[in-house]
Amino acid sequence: MAQYVRDYLTARGCICKLDSGVYKETADDHDWYRYTNPKEVPDDTQCILVIGGDGTMLQAARDLRYKDIPLLGINQGTLGYLAEIDPETVEYALDCLIANRYNLEKRMFLYGKVKKQGTLQISDYALNDIVLSRSRGLDVNDYNIFVDGELLNKYVADGIIIATPTGSTAYNLSAGGPIVDPKAFSILLTPISPHSLHNRSIVLRADSKIIVEVVKRPGKRFVPVQLCFDGNEAGLLDEGDWIEIGQAEVTAMILKVNNVSFLETLRRKMSER
Repeated sequence: MAQYVRDYLTARGCICKLDSGVYKETADDHDWYRYTNPKEVPDDTQCILVIGGDGTMLQAARDLRYKDIPLLGINQGTLGYLAEIDPETVEYALDCLIANRYNLEKRMFLYGKVKKQGTLQISDYALNDIVLSRSRGLDVNDYNIFVDGELLNKYVADGIIIATPTGSTAYNLSAGGPIVDPKAFSILLTPISPHSLHNRSIVLRADSKIIVEVVKRPGKRFVPVQLCFDGNEAGLLDEGDWIEIGQAEVTAMILKVNNVSFLETLRRKMSER
């Protein structure tokens, strides 16, 4: 598919560079990106074509978050919320791209950071969600949630999902959280299997500052908490650790060539499951 797209664009007078995915950096140099080295993207690039599923789009958006270049996803996966172009319509999409017939959607990122003894230990960005979940066993922990310095709630749960509107149709949806238009700017907080009859998801302002503190239940065994950014494991949180989460200073630009509403896409994708 990548070679086909390149040949199609080249035949129409465009310049298309394929990312080889093979670089000479050391392991330390590779820490700040996962798959795509931003330094390998030419400065005059007008659009980045991402071939894969929604997970591929997430990784590309994270790796290239400082480039401010629109992303167009060609779906080779299953759902295709982010990678919306089906292989059968790729020529139409490329023609629209060449003719400048498209819309741009700005999507918010989350930024999370964990400090231990005053030292920054973990930090990363997420386009979909930041998830805290138990690492093993069936024991649960307490999660104290603070918003803008004020205690919001204490959850007894398997974990906590902090999602963007883009991620509202991902893990957040499976955990019973609300669906939010992906172009909106807000933060969704959803407990995972809360041990309660009344706990619900909460939608917060995009500029809210959230702190999630992991607490051991009195008289119970503590289970280390796995921290993930867009499904990528970042490390374990111990008793008393906390993560601060807020809106990132960067955004993702998603290019749309289909005049299909979010609600129509949602209805079609959900009916296919």
